[in-house]
Amino acid sequence: MNKVWSGNFGGAVYCDLCNCDGWGDDDHPLMGGGIVDGYALCPDCFNKAIKERAGEIIRFDQAKTFGDNVREYRLKETGSPDLIIEIWTLGKKE
Repeated sequence: MNKVWSGNFGGAVYCDLCNCDGWGDDDHPLMGGGIVDGYALCPDCFNKAIKERAGEIIRFDQAKTFGDNVREYRLKETGSPDLIIEIWTLGKKE
């Protein structure tokens, strides 16, 4: 496998379902959220998802913001709180 692209987007956090940035309509940070089947979900999407599906569910700390929870999860899982995206190919390097 060959890496064809990599980007570091720092502390950016978005819900993997609705693409919200972790801030509510009243300009206050959303609290809680979680991981369902490997996807980071804001509190609204998380509450809907756990009613509709089974699978791996990780409930975030409700006293912390969605953004802080996601960055803490990334740090624990990857060693970095940053949003890092990599694109790999199975083909030969050109």
